[in-house]
Formats: sequence, C-alpha cells, structure tokens
Amino acid sequence: KKRSKRLDGENIYIRHSNLMLEDLDKTQEEIKKHHANISELKKNFMESVPEPRPSEWDKRLSTHSP
Repeated sequence: KKRSKRLDGENIYIRHSNLMLEDLDKTQEEIKKHHANISELKKNFMESVPEPRPSEWDKRLSTHSP
C-alpha cells in the first residue's frame, strides 16, 4: 500500500475544490464584469493591427542587392 507524502493542502483536487468554493463568494454582477473585461481584452487584441515590418525575405533581398 503506497502512502502519499503530500499534505492534503497540496493535493490538486483539494486545491481545485477550494478555488471553486472561493468563486461561490462572488456575486453574479462581479462575474459578469469579469467576463465583460475578458471579452473586451480579447476583442481589442483581435482587432489590433501589428505595425508593418519587413519580412525575412525582404531583409535578405535588401542586404544582397547590388
């Protein structure tokens, strides 16, 4: 019979359960705000356009052109 050297507090299942219980303390309004913030961040990220940079191919062509 194997004995676990871990303490109960270190058990991943217990930690997960504790985190889930902490979430129950939050109000629906807090949860909605949290989801709205995440959605807004995702939207901003997906809509952002990276600054144009020369491609690797363009860099190589410019360094080897006569």
